[in-house]
Amino acid sequence: KTVFPIGSKLSEIKITVNEKLQNYVLNNFTTINGLVEHLNINQLEVMPEGIKIYAHATGKIGVQISGLGGY
Repeated sequence: KTVFPIGSKLSEIKITVNEKLQNYVLNNFTTINGLVEHLNINQLEVMPEGIKIYAHATGKIGVQISGLGGY
């Protein structure tokens, strides 16, 4: 069994996620703004093709949709 201590990295991960959620342009019509207030990592799987993280986050999110041309 291999153990990876990630508890000390949670605040770093939360900061990175919050940075990415500021004015995130999803497509030509949709912009997302969000704030993760709490982040818990439930499970972490190391696989040959990468790492899969199962997490639970709570916070706030705003979605702006514009320019649909009357649809």
